[in-house]
Amino acid sequence: MTIHCLYQIHNASPEALAKIPAFDIEKADMTPEPIEITKRTVYPFKRMKVGHCFIVGFESDDRLTLSNQSQRLRSKASHAGTKLQRKFAVLRHNDHKVFEIVRIA
Repeated sequence: MTIHCLYQIHNASPEALAKIPAFDIEKADMTPEPIEITKRTVYPFKRMKVGHCFIVGFESDDRLTLSNQSQRLRSKASHAGTKLQRKFAVLRHNDHKVFEIVRIA
């Protein structure tokens, strides 16, 4: 099988960290864990610690496309948060043309 998309976990940006109380940030090993290979996009919500994020690039510069992509990411984050009993936030960084998905609780 082929990997459709593989996302690395990073430390969150200062803007994202501002949304998290300082005592909640988890210090964790950043070494990647083995990932199950599938044909569909797999986001690493399960492996994220508080204060970690992953980055998704803009699909296009079209405003409608960005709105749709943002809504899809927010929906996925909300669903994962409910399923895993965690909280995620989706931030849009227009200057870098990426969405940052961060675990905030």
